[in-house]
Amino acid sequence: MSSQNIPATQHIKGACGLAPETVKVVESNPDFSHPHAVFGKDKLWPNGSDISYSFFGGTANQQAAVQSVVVEWTYYANINLTQADDHDADAMIRIGFNANGGSWSAVGTGAEKIKKGELTMNLGWIADSPTISADDRGTILHEWGHALGLMHEHQSPARGGTLTLKTDKVYAYYRATQGWSNDLIKSQIIDVYNLNNVSNFSKLDTTSIMMYFMPASMNAENIEVRVNNKLSDMDKAYILINYPRKRPHPKAKDWTLERALGVAGVPAEDIKGYLGWSDESIRTEFEAWNILQRQKELGKALVYVQYWGAAD
Repeated sequence: MSSQNIPATQHIKGACGLAPETVKVVESNPDFSHPHAVFGKDKLWPNGSDISYSFFGGTANQQAAVQSVVVEWTYYANINLTQADDHDADAMIRIGFNANGGSWSAVGTGAEKIKKGELTMNLGWIADSPTISADDRGTILHEWGHALGLMHEHQSPARGGTLTLKTDKVYAYYRATQGWSNDLIKSQIIDVYNLNNVSNFSKLDTTSIMMYFMPASMNAENIEVRVNNKLSDMDKAYILINYPRKRPHPKAKDWTLERALGVAGVPAEDIKGYLGWSDESIRTEFEAWNILQRQKELGKALVYVQYWGAAD
């Protein structure tokens, strides 16, 4: 399928800029629609954290959409979300709805490095509507995934061997359909994360909420990556393991720690050991196992990523 034949509703709305500790220019286009688990190194909140959030603007409909959708993450992650008063400079997550600012979020505890009172997240694509569209739901889940420490799936070190990008096609597609600069295309699509900047990651999950839509023509394997607006099983498993729940949430009774570890690929004979460990030990031991597994699967490709991958 050529980019000219791809319906506008399948386009990515714009660069989902990870808003790190310094402000980056985010190129966006209001005509686009939204878009494994890759965790930022040292970006996870303490398990069981009470994370406060505050709205800095937005209509009643937009705010209600966030309130309704974001709770899904708490069904799997052992965190509590508390809404603070509007314009609360001390809130941990500070959300704006600037329509010209695209949609982006700081990654996990990176929000703490942003000056008090300044936004840590922007949801510029959320419609002012009493009905929450699938794309709006996907955007909210995606940006809150960043807020909990998740990074972009399509830039995972595990992409090698699964998706081989045709870089000339990638540049041509995003220049033609999104109007992005080459630098933005490289940083948001082509570059993969340096291993020093990620704690653990699954096999590439093309159904992840953190994965960008991708036409089959942009990769050598001819894999069509559809728009993902729901949490995948791997999203649920990795967020649960990294924010471990000893008992499942009432809204997700079948998502036990045992199930999450199994979905992530931990051998059945090793799962029992995790159940008696502290929360921090579960994170640490899973990270060590996870990296070893990815090394076995990717071999030399992993070494290549470590030395030549992007630093962001």
